[in-house]
Formats: sequence, structure tokens, C-alpha cells
Amino acid sequence: MIVRAIVPALAAALSCAACAPLSLLPYRDDQPPTVSLPVALAGVKDERKAFGALFEQELKAERQRADDLAQTWLRGIGAEGLPRVEGQSRLLTVFADRAPSTSVLIVPGLFGDCFRAQSVPFGDGVLRTSERSPTEAYRQYDDLALRSVRMVALPGRASSADNGRQLAQAIRAEAASSEVRRIVLIAYSKGVADSLNALAILQREGGIPASVAALVSVAGVVMGSPFADYVQDTYEAVSPMVAPLDCSPARPGDVASVTRHERVAWLADHPPAPGIAY
Repeated sequence: MIVRAIVPALAAALSCAACAPLSLLPYRDDQPPTVSLPVALAGVKDERKAFGALFEQELKAERQRADDLAQTWLRGIGAEGLPRVEGQSRLLTVFADRAPSTSVLIVPGLFGDCFRAQSVPFGDGVLRTSERSPTEAYRQYDDLALRSVRMVALPGRASSADNGRQLAQAIRAEAASSEVRRIVLIAYSKGVADSLNALAILQREGGIPASVAALVSVAGVVMGSPFADYVQDTYEAVSPMVAPLDCSPARPGDVASVTRHERVAWLADHPPAPGIAY
């Protein structure tokens, strides 16, 4: 699937082996040990090299006539006159065939509703009411001919368990339409943890609808954030007293949901549901 304006990126891992001997992050005895696996053993197919070659070829073709190279590549892929690579025509044909029956559900991150009137993940940045943004901010993708692209309006300061239940209901409702044959979840930041919770709930309560095809993580919190471990106690003490911008009221477990000690323990107990592309 091609989703314009979502540019694949690799987050730089910052480390400092020669820093002060004392860690900035406190040790927690409830944090399970973690083990890093080689990519092959983790069941991940590495397509970076092939994507890099395709991306470079498209950029070179556009360099003379594009003011914004990345945007032009994403908008112009498949347009007449662009060079073709092996398999590209077939992929575009498959996309065109599947788009009218494909729904894209975008899952926001932590504090996502604080700026919902203007800033929603991958939206157009136009100021609207918070009720209109989750749908109207994605009209820029109308030319892709997808059945629908919308953001699931979840509380920005709720736990992944709570948001997972709401998201599971939204997925069930989307899957109930006879016009929907594929559902793609695009989750940003904490939205990945919320989405994994939703899939686990669906799997436990009757099964995941067959139309759920993929979960795409963009800057997703999967294994947790060390920073969340560091600030959790302070945040939980202060957050009930603060309601900035358009943020929903603080609920227990919002930042805890993205700590390493909670995410790793949850993943150990909830292997990814089969039959879905991740």
C-alpha cells in the first residue's frame, strides 16, 4: 500500500558508552530482561536495500524538475514518464484494484487529542474543529481512491488497555461493512501499543476480523521508551492537576503504557496475532 506523506524513516539510536558511570535511568526490579536478536532470527524481512535503490532512482529522475524531491516522488510514483522498475507496474495495478475496498484507520499517539483541531498524524495541518479533523484532514488522499482514510479519535491521555478496547470496537464497526474487504491500521507512536492491545482483545473475544490486513508502525512505541520509565513517577504525580490545551482528562496508565517495563512484559504475554502483516 502506498500512503503518501508518510515517509519511511529510521530513528537514530543515541548511545554514550563513555559517559558517566552512573545511569540516568533508574533500575526497576519489575522490568523484565530484554534480548536483542539478529534481524533474521526476529522474523523480519529487511527490504531497506531494495527500497533505497528504488527511492534513489526516482529522485534522480525528478531532480531536474522538482522543487520538493520527496513530495514529488511520493505524489508522482506511477505517473506517465517516470522510469519503471521491476514489479512496480504490477504493484500499482494491485493497489488500484484493492483501494476502493480498503479502509485506512490512523491511530494517534500520546497526547494526540491535545492538538486535534489542527495537528493530526499525517493530516493536512489545516485548522478545523476537533470533531472535523479526524476525517477532513485526510481529504488530501482522495486521489488514491481508497474507500476511506480517517483517524480513530482516542483519548490522548488514557492507557493502551483502555484505548485498545475503544479501537477494537472501531475495527469491528469498520469490518461490519460489506464494502470493506481490507483494513489497514497505521499507528503513530503510542498508537502502536494501543493497536497491539486492540488486536489482542479482538483475538481473545471471538477473533480478529478477516479484513484486518496490516498494522503499520510509524515511529511506534513497541518495546517501550526509557524516557517514559524515567519520568513516570513524576508525571503520574503531576498530570491529574494539569489539563493543557485541548487535552482530555488524565487517566491512570497513559505514560505507564509506553514504559519499557510494561511494554516488554506485555509483549512477552501477547505474541503478535498471526495472519496480519506487520
